[in-house]
Order: sequence, then C-alpha cells, then structure tokens
Amino acid sequence: MVWRKRRILVAADLVRAAVILSLPVAFLMDSLTLWHLLIAVSLMGVADVFFTTAHTTVLPLVVDRHQLSVANARLQSAQSAIGVGSPVLSSSLLAVIAAPFALLTSAVAYLCSALSVARMRLDSTPSDDDAGRPPFWASAKEGLAFTVAHPILRPLFLSGMITNAAVMFGNAAMAVYALTVLQLDAALFAGLGIFSALGALVGSLTVVPVLNRLGIGRTKILCSLMAMPAVALVPLADVLPAFAVVLLAVSGFGWAYLIVATSVAGSGIMPRVTPARMLGSVSVSNRLFVLGIMPLASVAGGALGVWLGVVPVLWMWAVLAGLSAVPILLSPMRSWRDFPPEHDFTFTAGQLQAG
Repeated sequence: MVWRKRRILVAADLVRAAVILSLPVAFLMDSLTLWHLLIAVSLMGVADVFFTTAHTTVLPLVVDRHQLSVANARLQSAQSAIGVGSPVLSSSLLAVIAAPFALLTSAVAYLCSALSVARMRLDSTPSDDDAGRPPFWASAKEGLAFTVAHPILRPLFLSGMITNAAVMFGNAAMAVYALTVLQLDAALFAGLGIFSALGALVGSLTVVPVLNRLGIGRTKILCSLMAMPAVALVPLADVLPAFAVVLLAVSGFGWAYLIVATSVAGSGIMPRVTPARMLGSVSVSNRLFVLGIMPLASVAGGALGVWLGVVPVLWMWAVLAGLSAVPILLSPMRSWRDFPPEHDFTFTAGQLQAG
C-alpha cells in the first residue's frame, strides 16, 4: 500500500534525524564515545536501506513509467548539486563551530525531507492484491528468484556489481596513492572531490539528450568502456607528475560523469519489467548484489594493495570499470535504443498500489 511506503520514508527520515541529533547532544554531555559513533553509523545504514528501497517503489507511482529515466536524472541533478555545495557549506561551518554541531544541518535536512514526504499527495486506496501478499520471507525469496532468473535484470545487476567493485577498488587505493606516491597536500587532495561532484552534476544534466541520441544499450556500453581511459589517468599521474593534479581532476570528473550516465540509462528498466507487487522485494534483491559486493571489493582492494602495491590496484580499477560493459554486451539490452514494448509489464493502478 502507498501509505505504508510513505510511512517508511517518513520513519526512515525521522530515525536518521534522531541519530544525527544524538551526536551533538552526547558531545555536550561529554559522553560521546566510539561505540556511540559505530551504533550511529549502523542505524544510519539501516535507515538508508529502508528509505532507498521504499523510494524505488514510490517513484513509479508519481511519474509515468516512460519518464522514469528523466525523473531519475533530475533526482541525480539535485543530489549532485548538493554534492557540489556541501563541501563549501561544511568548510564554512567547521571554521566557526565544533564539528558535532555542524551535524545539525544534516538533522534539519532529514526533518525537512520527512515533512516533504508526509505532504506528498498519493492515492492510498488498498490494492485488491494486498490480501494475497505472501509473507516476508516468501516475498524475499520470490523477489530473489525473479531477479536472478530474469534475462534483463540479471545483466543489469551483474553490471552494477562490477561497477561498484571498481568503485571500492578505487576508494581503497586512491587516497594512499595521492598522499604517499604523488605526495599531494591533504587539503589539495580533498579539494579535488569538487571535480567528481561537478562530473556527476554535468552527467545528470546531459544524460537524457545522450540517451535519446544513442539509446539505452549503446549509452550503457560506451559509458562503461570509456570509464577505462578515464580511470587510467590516475596511475598515469605518476608517470607525468607535472600534470598529476590535472590528471586526477579530469579523471574524477570523467569517472563520476560516466557512473551517473550509465546508472540513469538503466534506471527506468527495473520498474517496467517487474510486477508491481514484487517491486519492493526485487529492489531489495538487486541491492543485495549491487551493494553487497562493495565491502568484499574494498577488503580485496586493500589486501591486493598491500601485496602488489597501490599502482597495480589502480590498473585493476580501470579494468573492472570497463568489464562492467560485458553483461550488457551479452544481453538483449545491447541493441536497445528505446525500451521494447514486449518487455513492459502492464502497470494498472491497482497493481502499482500493490507494489
């Protein structure tokens, strides 16, 4: 039911606001501990999972399914714009107040989000299918089986897994490489993050015209393949040290642009091939694979960095980035320009509310 999804969104926002507020309160009471921080991070992660899963199933209720890619691009634009401005705001706040009190801005943002979601106008009429909804574990098993067996969803999550593995390989090695091998100043390295945020913003603003011109399949494949040279600029910075900062900036911009472009290109597919009553469980199953690979890849990247050195890990990052094109190349999506009508699940109002 729609009202349940909205309630989950609001509850997740309120939990995140409360967790964030607990940190400056504990700081004021001189009781802030490492365990408090670890529990706060864990609770934030759980709330994030609930919010993003419910968000995935609500978006098709408020946007026509043919406009899902455009809607996701606009959402990404908003997130990227915040990503550009947040470092400036955070730096300004940290210059005048203690770090725990700067977190108050996040708490206020979550409260504003909860208020906005609560005010959304959605039809909350129960679905005819609601009474036949399977129990939780049966629903999760059904969603997992559907995701793994589906000829479109399977290559989508495999491509996403490879991309996220590449991201974590990069995260495991990038800071060590920049600060020790290139010997960049820590503040300068942190400032390079603005180029990644700008790349994501530009990608979200331009991906829809690119998608309209190239089509779904070619956009996802080309963006994945182009990620290889974009990432390769990072280890090449050690070969051309005079241009190290420029190469890292260009790489960060390009990598973020391509990640956003390939993500938006496939963002409208899952809701269109999935029965609405299964959309939540399929979304969770997809996240199980796509996000579950990240901690494993991070550990693997760190271990390989110790064993082989940081530069070989950076080259592995580039190779993995390009390999994310392979599942799409081996799937029916490789030739898609627009979403084929024969793959479209029929969304009726009752089925949408049952999702």
